[in-house]
Amino acid sequence: MTSLDPTQATSLNPGATKSLIAIGLAGLTLLLYQQVQSYNFVNFDDYEYILDNPYVRHGLSMDGLLWAFTHSYSFNWHPLTWISHMVDCELFGLNPGAHHMTNLLIHAANTLLLFHVLHRMTKALWRSALVAALFSIHPLHVESVAWISERKDVLSAFFFLLTFLAYFRYGRKKTAGSYLPVLLFFALGLMSKPMIVTTPFVLLLIDFWPLKRDSEPAVKLILEKIPLLLLSAGSCMVTYLIHSSAGSISTMPLSIRIENGLVSYVSYLWKTFWPIDLFCFYPHPLAGLGYNAVGAGLFLLVITSAVLIFARRLPYLPTGWLWFLGMLVPVSGIVQAGGHSMADRYTYLPLIGIFVLLCWGFTDLLDRVPLRARWRALLAIFLMLPLPAITYKQIGYWRDSVTLFQREIELTGQKHIGYTHLGSSYDLMGKRDLAIANLTEALRIMPDYEEAHYCYANVLMGKGDFVGAEKEFSRVLSRNPKHYKAWNNLGLVLVKLGREKEALSSFISAHRIKPDPMTEKNIQRLLNALKKSEGIR
Repeated sequence: MTSLDPTQATSLNPGATKSLIAIGLAGLTLLLYQQVQSYNFVNFDDYEYILDNPYVRHGLSMDGLLWAFTHSYSFNWHPLTWISHMVDCELFGLNPGAHHMTNLLIHAANTLLLFHVLHRMTKALWRSALVAALFSIHPLHVESVAWISERKDVLSAFFFLLTFLAYFRYGRKKTAGSYLPVLLFFALGLMSKPMIVTTPFVLLLIDFWPLKRDSEPAVKLILEKIPLLLLSAGSCMVTYLIHSSAGSISTMPLSIRIENGLVSYVSYLWKTFWPIDLFCFYPHPLAGLGYNAVGAGLFLLVITSAVLIFARRLPYLPTGWLWFLGMLVPVSGIVQAGGHSMADRYTYLPLIGIFVLLCWGFTDLLDRVPLRARWRALLAIFLMLPLPAITYKQIGYWRDSVTLFQREIELTGQKHIGYTHLGSSYDLMGKRDLAIANLTEALRIMPDYEEAHYCYANVLMGKGDFVGAEKEFSRVLSRNPKHYKAWNNLGLVLVKLGREKEALSSFISAHRIKPDPMTEKNIQRLLNALKKSEGIR
């Protein structure tokens, strides 16, 4: 019985209470996010992942399944995520609302799984319910749910939570047979998104609390994680090789990457308690953060020290806090890939640690206050009340590309990136005058911004100005010879200009940098055309 239990004075049995809570959590999640069923694909990976990917777009096939397991694509190897998108396309075609609903249903399942796993491990029904409610409704989780391309986030979380449930059962039986599901679910999670590589570390944390296995020899607890650590090491190696071969690993100084990581940790904490002004792309500062980084480092050190001091008396503190710190390490930017400094989606699983810390700490604090259980429950609801309203509004920004990137322009300090995103989106919509206006503004702000020149070249290609497009693509490639999309599109332009052999060279350059179904098709089509042409001659 916990201090938040409002059913203490009722005749409800624990099983019925748990069922009612589960129904409430599922209903709350579905009601809050139901608006996504009318939303569109957005020009933020959705085109590359689904609309422009023939293996996914055509639904389930043997070729598609083989491709998913044997190829990296868009700097990722996550075959189960690709297969889940293929299933959507097989069942629903390119209906974006149905794809959104799949994300939502997995998020709802994750909410219920989290509630069940925490309750099984801790026997604390209402605290577990509070953690699951925060997980369901927190605004920082909108990006993972309302963005179709983040299927990998919700899907990997599903297998992550199943790994924990299987581990709990293994802890009771400690047999080889009960360990196999742990390995299986973890492997499936890694094949959905490699961010969960720190799972063995988190399992060690729950050995301390709530499983209370710290009386067992530490060597034994570590040794039983070795198979999981080997899977993590393999996933890390594959991910690094993919990014390294594509040239997406940043070469900026390590000191800058560490400083950004420290500031990002504190930013995530701030946004947990004040989830305002969230948007889709937080650009990397590309420079040292000086006193901000020092302050962030000291802040994290003080909290970590306090947590360790109270570890024995309040064991949920180190588990929750180190869960948060540890799960963010793979995306902390120490190994930087991409141009972002942080991302809301990265908090989807790490924030569970903070939610546990808060909910257990909150109820322990209330135990010192002479309030009846129902008043305590009402107080908890009152404190959480602003979150659904903020989340509902945040979900609305993912309605379509224009809404999403207008929000980015409103909030970002590097507006040339937002104008580039918006200009590219207008181009895809066929509104080329608006595309040119936004891309021109991006280039006015940042004349040498590579991605704006690339998108501008695409607009010129769409308008039939192939000479101008060739000039812009060549400019992009002179600055970044590994821009595989520019190589591919330059090839398309050269075909239009009648320079087929140069075009073939461009397509091959694109394919060498990043094997891609579209470049494969372009190469094959051009080779067939050249053979036919030579045959005629």
